[in-house]
Amino acid sequence: MDVKEAAKRAAAYTADIETVMDPKSLSEFLSKSGFAIESTHFDDAHNRWEIGVGFVREFDRGGIDGIASLSSVWDRMPLQGTRTYKTVTISDESGDVVSYE
Repeated sequence: MDVKEAAKRAAAYTADIETVMDPKSLSEFLSKSGFAIESTHFDDAHNRWEIGVGFVREFDRGGIDGIASLSSVWDRMPLQGTRTYKTVTISDESGDVVSYE
């Protein structure tokens, strides 16, 4: 698989795992969480991709959901200090995610 395919799989896996408790939000996760591919690396020794991802979890936005006038601002501008970073490791041979840390 190439780097683009690995990045797509990492994005899909992240969206799936981060919305497991609220599957209805799956379709909005990538656009509303400030999701980004932060880094890519192919580990030759283990034949796997390590894809760094970053996003803001809904509960990290704080208690402003009740403030309607500011809510749309937060939806567009995730808080920088509350970003979560994960590394999605994908087997190049099988295409399966082997870890999410």
